[in-house]
Amino acid sequence: MLRWLEKTLFYPYQVFFASERKENQGMMQKYVKGLVGDLGCGSANYRPFCLSLPGVTDYLGMDYPVWAENFNHSVALADSMGALGQTLLRAAPSGAQLWVDGTRLAIGDNRFDTLLSLGVLEHIPNHRAYLSEVCRVLKPGGCLVITIPFLYQAHGGAEGADDFYRWTRSGLVHELKLAGLECLEVEPFGGVGAMFSQLVNGYLIKKIKVYRPGNPLRPLLLGASLTPLFFLVNCIAWVLERLDRDSTFASGYRAVGRKPFAPPGQ
Repeated sequence: MLRWLEKTLFYPYQVFFASERKENQGMMQKYVKGLVGDLGCGSANYRPFCLSLPGVTDYLGMDYPVWAENFNHSVALADSMGALGQTLLRAAPSGAQLWVDGTRLAIGDNRFDTLLSLGVLEHIPNHRAYLSEVCRVLKPGGCLVITIPFLYQAHGGAEGADDFYRWTRSGLVHELKLAGLECLEVEPFGGVGAMFSQLVNGYLIKKIKVYRPGNPLRPLLLGASLTPLFFLVNCIAWVLERLDRDSTFASGYRAVGRKPFAPPGQ
C-alpha cells in the first residue's frame, strides 16, 4: 500500500487523524492501565500503543458482530481499487478478539481497569444501556476513555444508517453522570481546521466510494484526480488549526469517566 501517503498533506484525513491520534494518546497515557477493554475496537489501531504503556497488563479488542459485514464490504471495495484505493479509503479488517453486544456484555462485574470507547457511542441506539454496562464491568476506580464526534459527517453502514446521535460537551458529561460515572475531564479534539478538512475531504471521498461494478477505473481515476484538491484543503486546514482552536467548532469531544470506589464498609 501507499502508506507513505498517509504522512503527507495529500492524504485526505491527514490533518484530522494527526490531531485526533496525538490527543487520544495523550489522554491514554494519563488514564489507561491494567486490563484494557476496547469496545468497538474496529481495526484495533490502538492495540500496539496500549500494550506499550508501562501500566497495561493486557488488551482485549471487542466489537459488535453485525459490524463484521461492514468491515468486509469496506475492505472489498478498497481492494477492488488497488493500492491507491486501499490507502485513500483506509479500509482494514476487524481486529476484534471477542464479538459482543455492548448493551448486553457477557462479561462478569468489575472486570476491567480501563475501557476504551472511541467513536462508538453514536452508533448505539440504546446508548444508556451501553454506558450502564460499561459501568458494571469496570472495576471500582476504573476509567472509561471515550470519544464522540460532534461536527462530523454521518457514517457507519449504508448512507450512515448506523449513526444515531451527536452530543455537545455538556451532553456528554450529562450522559456519563447518568451512568454513574464521575467525569474527570472533557476536552474538544480537532479545531475548526480539522473539522473543515474532515467535512470537505470526507465529502470528496464519498464520491470516490460510488463504485460501479464493471467500471473499476472510475473511482481510481477520480481518487487520483482529487489528490491535489486534498492537498489544498489540508493546507488551509493546517493553517486554521494553528490560528484558532475554537472549541465550539470541534470535530468531537473526548472525556474520561471514573467508576466510583465502593464506600467504606461495602
